[in-house]
Amino acid sequence: MTEEFLSEFKSLKAFVILFGGLFVLAVVLNMIHPIFQVIIMLYMGILFSVFLSGLAYLIKKKINISYRTAVTLTILTLFILAMLGGWLMGREAVTDFSEMIKKLPKVEQTIKDELSKHKWGNALLHLSSKTKKFWSMSGGLLNNLTGLFSETIGIAVTIAIILITGIYMSLNPNLYLRGFIKLFPPERRKITKDTLNATGNALRLWLIGRLITMVGIGLLTGVGFFIAGMPNALSLSLLAGLLSFVPFLGPIAAIVPAVLVAVFHNIMLLVPVGIIFAIAHIFEGYLITPLIQQRTVDLPPVVLIVAQITIGMLLGIPGIIIATPLTLTIIVFIQKVYIGDFLGDSVKIIGQ
Repeated sequence: MTEEFLSEFKSLKAFVILFGGLFVLAVVLNMIHPIFQVIIMLYMGILFSVFLSGLAYLIKKKINISYRTAVTLTILTLFILAMLGGWLMGREAVTDFSEMIKKLPKVEQTIKDELSKHKWGNALLHLSSKTKKFWSMSGGLLNNLTGLFSETIGIAVTIAIILITGIYMSLNPNLYLRGFIKLFPPERRKITKDTLNATGNALRLWLIGRLITMVGIGLLTGVGFFIAGMPNALSLSLLAGLLSFVPFLGPIAAIVPAVLVAVFHNIMLLVPVGIIFAIAHIFEGYLITPLIQQRTVDLPPVVLIVAQITIGMLLGIPGIIIATPLTLTIIVFIQKVYIGDFLGDSVKIIGQ
């Protein structure tokens, strides 16, 4: 009798501890969600800084000028290119995007009407509604923790903060590195500096590789859409190029608006859309990516997919955007600090 009572008491105690721990975790996450916003914006600013410094070092090597001059020249060049691109394509792209946004509800309703005519279509619609409810229930709380692009902050303000942070950091990176390194004990400062340098190098190579991939995908899909007579070709190709920043999930997301536009205008356009995306990603997967990975960074696909899903569920859309570079950062820290320094094993640092 006593043993049975003790067993039940231990089970109840374990349940209370587990429930209490989950409750405390939910409260803590709810309290610190503004910090998540700041951390995400800071990390994006660091990524932009690493990108600018990478381009600046390339310019510095080519024309033998000071680093700060190279950074300034990089910023001015990117600003001029952005203004020129906005002037040449901005109005058309904005018009295309606004047209697509207006058409999407009609396309969704058209697809639902067609599916509802068939038994398998009704089953698919029922499953879709169940899945949508599940994700809204399971991911709603965590997604609300980080409203990086929420109405409170605003997209424009967020982008401005990221750009300004990145520019200031890229102009004088050593100032921030020295300040961060001094937070550690003297005996840990060398490994900290080496780890930060290795992380910056890996991120720089990865960002350059993604930029090349984005430009390649944007150009290939753009040319294909124009040849096929696809409506909203400019905006769809820009979207395909931008979404290629996120490996695996980005290209899948880029197909969706193209398919919806094709369904709304002419369902026969689905054939060239499928061919264009297939050719673009075969070209990217078998030519562009292998050439880039010889000089940049290669990450295991399964690791990237798991990281994108996990971090995306925790941090929402901003989490999906930063999932790959954040995973890369974590891998370098594990290689340098844990495997190399703590365990004392030799390890080839990714990106080196």
